[in-house]
Amino acid sequence: MVRLFPNRLMLVTIGPEKVIEFDEIVRMADLIPDDTVLDIGCGSGQQTLLLGQKCKRTVGIDISDQVIKRAKDMARISGLSGKVSFLQGNVVDADFPDGSFNKIVSFCVLEHIPEWQAVLKKAHQWLAPGGRLVISVDSLAPIKDEALIKMHRENYSVAIYFDTQTLGSGLRDAGFSRFDIHPILRSAQAKKTFVEAVTSHKSGGFNLLRLIGEYNRLSEAENEPDNKDEGIFLVAMAYS
Repeated sequence: MVRLFPNRLMLVTIGPEKVIEFDEIVRMADLIPDDTVLDIGCGSGQQTLLLGQKCKRTVGIDISDQVIKRAKDMARISGLSGKVSFLQGNVVDADFPDGSFNKIVSFCVLEHIPEWQAVLKKAHQWLAPGGRLVISVDSLAPIKDEALIKMHRENYSVAIYFDTQTLGSGLRDAGFSRFDIHPILRSAQAKKTFVEAVTSHKSGGFNLLRLIGEYNRLSEAENEPDNKDEGIFLVAMAYS
């Protein structure tokens, strides 16, 4: 684990699409060594620690005490405890001083939070002047099977699926006047990968090489998308 992590390709253990999502958020965040970064809904900290390699200080917050304990253990194992910290708590109730961060990120978390508008307002408060918010959210625009969407909603506790208009309205209401929203995971391969992830109950065991192969196919398809206007995820970048 010490040798393998932190390494962005380890995100394929969560899902091959998570590497594409991570790379796009990092690209849009334009991280520099002096950045102070907040990761909203950090889970067990894989992305947070990868960000911590690039920045001066990174903070992850998540509502689950169990995943925060794992994240802290991972920070110690990877030698990043001095640069990366983790907090347990509901982000809606969190109380960071205004202007605490110049970059805030979130990886497909808002769709699970009924009070997602409040989270965006908090993010606006916590960003320093000239700061940048970069987030991904579930859209599922290419998925037309209502039964499949219902299964996904129930299995993953989804409160809302976003479209560009809804997310844009939320950003404006939170105080962001400048933002960009675009889809990712736009290919037929991305749709196939999503459907298999939701419906598959096979237990073939852990196979890192297979997962990396799936990521490579997904990445190649993303470079030549079948659909430029709709994606499984939306990614948004907003300026304070």
